[in-house]
Amino acid sequence: NKFFLITISFLLFIALLMVHLNYKNYKRAMEYISSYVSQVVETTSDHIKDVISDKMETIDSIGILYSSNISEKGVDISLLSVLEESTEFDRLRFIDLDGVDYTTTGETVDVSDREYFIEGLKGNHKVFEISESRVDKERYIGFSSPVYYNDEILGLIIGFINQDSISKILK
Repeated sequence: NKFFLITISFLLFIALLMVHLNYKNYKRAMEYISSYVSQVVETTSDHIKDVISDKMETIDSIGILYSSNISEKGVDISLLSVLEESTEFDRLRFIDLDGVDYTTTGETVDVSDREYFIEGLKGNHKVFEISESRVDKERYIGFSSPVYYNDEILGLIIGFINQDSISKILK
């Protein structure tokens, strides 16, 4: 009977030791995973910040280039098309002071109610999301920059990146 109690106690001790060791291993694994996820999130966040900064610099440069190549007020569709083909933006648009958004194919839509348009007329540069484009119903991230003519805001230049391009950038 005494041997039986010692055996049961020993087996119980071994079982508790195994539970304790498994818990410690589980806890260590969770800490490792948490640390890894934090590092991945931080790296991805830094990458996104770099991409956004790069796109803002690009759209600002395109705005300056557009401004320096127009000879009169208004939209220059052919210049807009050339600029769109030479950038990494999926779409490039010009928006005049009335909020008319011109595509490189000559289509127009009214975006005078959009916040990026209102803020752009104040000279502000914006990064924004379009959940559904009024032109093609796609979802975009947009980057805007004012366009100047004779030191006055003529309109805005907008560069759009669609969801597929965003996914490729983040890979």
